[in-house]
Amino acid sequence: MASRPTKSTVARGHELGHLLNDAVRLLREAVSLDAGPASYWNSLGMALGAGGQMAEAEKAFRQAWQRDGKNPEYAYNLGLALMRLGRASEAAGLFRQALALDRRFGAAKLRLAELEGRS
Repeated sequence: MASRPTKSTVARGHELGHLLNDAVRLLREAVSLDAGPASYWNSLGMALGAGGQMAEAEKAFRQAWQRDGKNPEYAYNLGLALMRLGRASEAAGLFRQALALDRRFGAAKLRLAELEGRS
């Protein structure tokens, strides 16, 4: 039988939710102010993904990748969002692109192996 969360645990969860919402709001504002450098879009994607808004996270990660197609982290993050959205084929392509940019990108190797059934 699972234990019930304590009041302090619930309060911390609400506080984290508010902080995450604040982060998303501020990052959306940041990308709208100066068309947003890739790093802003990537951070927005991370915040949205952490909040379970994977479709919105995908859009933000795609903006980051389009703005800086030489950053393997952006390809990986977009691939991860696509993977979580059930779009495995597209995700695998992004993980391959991340590895083409950085052959030592261990997380991309692991996710690609997972998608290819070699994990």
